[in-house]
Amino acid sequence: LSERRANPADLARTLRLPSWRADKVMRHARQVPGRLSLAWVRQLQRIDAQVKTGAIDDAAALRSFARRAALDIASLSR
Repeated sequence: LSERRANPADLARTLRLPSWRADKVMRHARQVPGRLSLAWVRQLQRIDAQVKTGAIDDAAALRSFARRAALDIASLSR
């Protein structure tokens, strides 16, 4: 988001979010390095494929992803 110089109004319109929420999303997104965001997208793509093939449980996989993402964020602030 920050690399594309997006603004909250564009994001709100694109994602159909209230403007205050789009602003909050953008503020948080700027704190996450692009490489980490890309890694998360790739992990979510793998989870999606595994869920669709029945290899893993969706809720458990998303909980696990969320825990790992939280640890990633915590390690940024150290």
